[in-house]
Amino acid sequence: MCPHCGIELARPDDKQPWRCAKCKGTLIKVTDVVRGMLAIDADLLDDTEIRDLDTEPRIADTVVVCPICASPFEPVLLQGIALERCRQDEVLWFDGWEALEMLAKIDPG
Repeated sequence: MCPHCGIELARPDDKQPWRCAKCKGTLIKVTDVVRGMLAIDADLLDDTEIRDLDTEPRIADTVVVCPICASPFEPVLLQGIALERCRQDEVLWFDGWEALEMLAKIDPG
């Protein structure tokens, strides 16, 4: 269920992220976010293997719940963009515009 709208999340196949048809939010695995970032900018990978995304904690106005485990998401910043993260399930919740905003920061061209 969408953590904002409460409607069922959908995805075309197992390789796609879960999406909300109403608010356009996206639930995506952390590993898929890392792969996407590396596809845009290979310089994000240094001599070591990336094991985790570097997120910073933030204060949120509301509590958003992970649709997988029903635990509260951890409010975080990634590349300066406010998102929700579930470390237990290793997923990130992007509101409709947040994924596009992150991609624009990584690949401004």
